[in-house]
Amino acid sequence: MVDIDRETFVRRFTTLILQGKGFPQKQQDVHVLLKSATLRLQADQNYTEKEVNAELQVWVMQFGIDLNNLNYVTLRRYLVDHGYLSRDTSGSEYRLLMTDLPFSFSSEIDELDLLEELAQEKQARALRKAQFEKKS
Repeated sequence: MVDIDRETFVRRFTTLILQGKGFPQKQQDVHVLLKSATLRLQADQNYTEKEVNAELQVWVMQFGIDLNNLNYVTLRRYLVDHGYLSRDTSGSEYRLLMTDLPFSFSSEIDELDLLEELAQEKQARALRKAQFEKKS
């Protein structure tokens, strides 16, 4: 099992979101996005479908707009199919699962403020661009 540390997670997440090239093909990148979508969910809580949808809608509005029009329903299905969420047989109750994943994630990732990380990366990119233009 490959461990994804905080630095790798932030670098891949911000790159995927800022590039806006659609939903990724690389498995590690898929799992970085899926993990990021679960950060607002609590491990010890059961969620109704409506509650999960509300949380995922927030993520989609903040980060998923440029991922080939990824919507919260498709995202929820990906999370269940990839083992991030469990769903009861009726489909009415969900729970954060995250077992048998091909990647493990550093516990530091759970404390990330993704909006702040994205803002910092945008600022860093703007600074690098300005420095490059100044040299040219």
